[in-house]
Amino acid sequence: MKLARLLAALTFFASALHAGVLQGIVLENLTSRPLSRARVTLARLEGSRLVPAGTLLSSRSGQFVFPQASEGYYILIGSRPGFAETRYGQRRNSGHGTPIHVPADGSQFVELRLKRFGAVAGRVTDENGVGLPGIPVLAYTAASLMTIAASAKSDDRGDYRITGLLPGRHFVRTDGTRLEDGLTLLPTYHPYASVLIRDARFVQVDLDADTPNVDIQPASGRLANLTVKVQSCIGGAQVTLATDTGRRQSIAPCNLGPVTFENLAPGEYEVLAEGFSDGRPVAAFQSVSLDSSREVGLNLRPLPEWAVRLTGAGGLTLGAAGLIVRRRDLAGPGPELPLTSDRLALLPGSWQIAARPPASHYLSEFKVGAAGPRRGFREASPDWFDVHLDYSLNTEIVFSAQPASLSGRVTLNGKPALAAPVYLFPTAQPTRRRMNGIRTAYAGTNGNYRIDGLAPGSYLVLSSFDISEINEESMTASQARPITIEDGRPATQDLELAQIPQ
Repeated sequence: MKLARLLAALTFFASALHAGVLQGIVLENLTSRPLSRARVTLARLEGSRLVPAGTLLSSRSGQFVFPQASEGYYILIGSRPGFAETRYGQRRNSGHGTPIHVPADGSQFVELRLKRFGAVAGRVTDENGVGLPGIPVLAYTAASLMTIAASAKSDDRGDYRITGLLPGRHFVRTDGTRLEDGLTLLPTYHPYASVLIRDARFVQVDLDADTPNVDIQPASGRLANLTVKVQSCIGGAQVTLATDTGRRQSIAPCNLGPVTFENLAPGEYEVLAEGFSDGRPVAAFQSVSLDSSREVGLNLRPLPEWAVRLTGAGGLTLGAAGLIVRRRDLAGPGPELPLTSDRLALLPGSWQIAARPPASHYLSEFKVGAAGPRRGFREASPDWFDVHLDYSLNTEIVFSAQPASLSGRVTLNGKPALAAPVYLFPTAQPTRRRMNGIRTAYAGTNGNYRIDGLAPGSYLVLSSFDISEINEESMTASQARPITIEDGRPATQDLELAQIPQ
């Protein structure tokens, strides 16, 4: 036992002799004050991958030390509640960091400056321009699929401030409200009392800054009530009302009186009821277009069964296929669940499925049975396959064991651009769903990168530390290279590191 401990100690000290030290201090960007208890994460560049190398908290004076960093290149990431995640060497607020070289038997000192989240501020006013208190205000990311980023309520003067926002474009709107005199205010976007999203304008949010004067004067109109009555269950059923502003829940007694959701704006809603009957779960789902008060009845049934069959998998098992599912309603997607069984009993409504298989395979085709077309009011996801579960559904997922690959070298002025991120963007929607979105790799210490497990199709490829929002528009504006990937064949593309003016 003593010999084993001695050998372990000797091994540790031997490795320590050839290890470097990475140390530094975390500062608040605006004031340069030390930030205590900031989470500092170190990732080591190995080949074209970033491998976690340790996490710690900064001291009360903001300092941190990684004492046993082996020689190599690292990415340093800092975060703290109220501050956006920051990578050392970022040229843009959402860009990737630049690598830090730690020499053997040497020391490297760095300064990591964290920026506070962005905020949107403004005033909610009535028909006379006087501030309205207690009005919910929501900020949405202005992406292809809008999601709620954060929310707040107006104060006694009608002023509001929404915090915790990442940099980028956001839409801002109020929620529907009924005032003391019975006047009802409709959900309204900034600016100009815009009720429809097509009339709204996005606002630009930056870190360490407030975007001011995002004022809204809500339009008046008529709110409605939605009454839900549930049947064919025992006891009570949980009823969830989903909208693009979130979810509301209530308990409805089965086969008795209904539950009512009040003060709803005209628009689209989704209702899900969950309960039990004879000891087994039952549920029902319905999409509702609401322009006036109405009542809906839900007859709860056993959960629909989703059967999944793999074909053409070349020996790929269900457990190794990397299949994931998630439920999605108007309020957004739910948690990701690994698909480990070929038959699942799931809640009715809209679901999404994607595959993240090993690099030896790619998803070739997704076939949905006749019972599963997408329904409802939501846009299709660009990165997932959408299905609707009402009754039992059969799907076939075809995998190919002949994936393609892309490799090349990233340089800047003829020198290797080590740790530079490489983005591969599928330009065709079917290819993007088969790939479950974009792919990212990192150039190694010699500038080489490689991306495996690719489906055939057309792509854009770009390397840059500065790009923050990855979409076709930003890739094209950054002069990304178009490339066609053929089935089962390796492709090569050398890249010059794109440096985008700040």
